[in-house]
Amino acid sequence: MGANLDVKTLALIGVGASVGANCFPCLEQKVTDALKAGASVEEIAQAVQLGEEAKIQPNQGIKALADMLLQNAQSLLNRGSAGGCG
Repeated sequence: MGANLDVKTLALIGVGASVGANCFPCLEQKVTDALKAGASVEEIAQAVQLGEEAKIQPNQGIKALADMLLQNAQSLLNRGSAGGCG
């Protein structure tokens, strides 16, 4: 790769990734890391916003699937189980 990001940039990326992953302990650590690396509250807020924006499409997608499944509930019962993860 060759490019090396500075500590502040890496911490800010971590903030956004933590928000995107809904990881509470990660977020606390990455915000602390960002502050220690010299990031401003405004920069951290921007990273948080980017993490939130990254979640919008998947959230909309799962909501649309849930709506579709509920609209077709009877056909799901007739079809039987599709499997699942749990």
